[in-house]
Amino acid sequence: MEEALGQLPIDQRAAIVLVDVQGFPVADAAEAIGVPIGTIKSRCARGRARLACSLGYLRDR
Repeated sequence: MEEALGQLPIDQRAAIVLVDVQGFPVADAAEAIGVPIGTIKSRCARGRARLACSLGYLRDR
């Protein structure tokens, strides 16, 4: 997981770590990074899609 996270663009990685790893509400993550809420949502969505591709092999076990 750490390696897959490291392959994400920094903006997507920051959003994923704040929201999905550390459990911040989207609004708080947006405030912490200084971007609109919608930006955090889209960065998380794009980051999750990339992670799903990177980690898809785990699902096939």
